[in-house]
Amino acid sequence: MADPAPAREEGTRLFQARVFLLVAAAFSTIYLTQPVLPVLREEFGIDAARASLTVSAVIFGIALATLPFGRLADRFPARPIISSEDRRLPVRVPLRGHDELPASGGARFLQGVFVPSITTCLVVYLVRRLLLTA
Repeated sequence: MADPAPAREEGTRLFQARVFLLVAAAFSTIYLTQPVLPVLREEFGIDAARASLTVSAVIFGIALATLPFGRLADRFPARPIISSEDRRLPVRVPLRGHDELPASGGARFLQGVFVPSITTCLVVYLVRRLLLTA
């Protein structure tokens, strides 16, 4: 009889890699505009504080949306919530150009609102999965 341990170990490594890449993509969206802050300052003719709002807007969106997504993950299966957002989040806003800083800040805020759909729901999913296999 074949030993199922190598197949299970391979599946665990693949799962860990997917979790790592998903969280890395979600959190990289927070600081996506950080390297181009000087360009934003020059392009829009604003000071550093206003340019940094493109980073702050994402964090504000995360702060507001974490609790609601936690509630959703408590009431419903977390996997569909994660799957519905994980493919679109990293590319949703960065590929779209904006001519005005307020529009860019608003779009970055909406991007931040969807980060907890991955991070918060992923924690719930992992806890449930670990409790069921323990």
